[in-house]
Amino acid sequence: NLADGRLDVSLFERAQKTDVRVFARSIFLQGALLQSADNLPPNLFALKPIISLLDKLGETTGLSREALLFGWLKAVPGISGVVVGVETISQLRAAAAAFRSGELLLQNRKLLQEMQLMDSNVLDPRKWPSKCRPATTENH
Repeated sequence: NLADGRLDVSLFERAQKTDVRVFARSIFLQGALLQSADNLPPNLFALKPIISLLDKLGETTGLSREALLFGWLKAVPGISGVVVGVETISQLRAAAAAFRSGELLLQNRKLLQEMQLMDSNVLDPRKWPSKCRPATTENH
């Protein structure tokens, strides 16, 4: 996902050159990147600057947070596709519409990449205390 600075994205491009297809998953970080910055559980406070930046970019570009996250992902070289979890048909439609939304400008992609985190306690949902998981959203 966008917040994860631990990944060497050049691996995806190298994989593509050897006919290995890479599919991204959890681009919304289990919904945490879709939460209000003010409603994050304490263990995810490190995501606040990223969410705030996404909201600012959304205001200037007219894109939803979902569309911005998909736009960032579509610009990563070597990514063949994305797996998105949904619970309803309306969520699937919303995800498809966000995926089809406009591309991110290079300067916006660079801004977002500068915000990436390295802390696996924030980036790995398996390490989240069950009481400190973000509330689910209606959209995803």
